This record gives sequence, structure tokens and C-alpha cells, in this order.
Amino acid sequence: MPTLTFADYFCTQNNIPRDQYERTVFKLSLYRRAVPFTGLLLMMNRNHFTADHDFIKAVAHLAGIRNFAIEAERFHEHPYNRGVLRWKLRMRISTTRLRSLVKATFLATGVGPDGAPENRGSRPSV
Repeated sequence: MPTLTFADYFCTQNNIPRDQYERTVFKLSLYRRAVPFTGLLLMMNRNHFTADHDFIKAVAHLAGIRNFAIEAERFHEHPYNRGVLRWKLRMRISTTRLRSLVKATFLATGVGPDGAPENRGSRPSV
């Protein structure tokens, strides 16, 4: 049986088709101050959100929250993730928002940090 991923759980919980995953997660993870400027930023530089979308695509394949930090580090090192607009003015997605979204999604489905189902029963007596 194939392992379910964050994207699978997220789309099921939010009742959206898989092809809307990236757009929906992008909107939920974007810093609020960046929302009114997304169109303008894309007109100025069509690659402005490339690092964000690559990060969201990578997170889609996570089976648990444990490897989120690795993907976040890759996001911070991404070649398109540079500049005053992205870091000083925060015209990008928030890693904190995305991590919270991933964590909440996995918690709601009972998936542990490593991707295995959490044992929600009582502890066995010894």
C-alpha cells in the first residue's frame, strides 16, 4: 500500500482536487502583506515566487512532519529566494505558516512525526 503524503491528506481534508493543492497552499502560506502585490510582483519578475512553489511541491511529498526542516533549509538556500522584496518586505510564503499547516494536517489525520500512525490507545502495562 503506498504511503499517503501531505498533499493527499490536505486535499482530502479540504475537499479539493489534487490539481488545486499548490494554489491553495500558496494562498494559505503567503504573508498577508504580500497578497495584494502578487500580480505586480509576477509582472516585475515572473520567477519571483519560484522558490515558494518549489517548496510547496517538495512539502507535498512529505509523509510526516519530521523532514519539514530539511525542505525549509532547501527553501532558504534556493537561488530564487534572495532579495529585499522577499526577505525584508516578506513578499513570499511564510515557512512558519506552512509548517503550521503541515503539522495541523498530519495531527488531524493521526499521523506521527515520522509518517507512521500515532498510537492513540492507552499504554500497555508492564
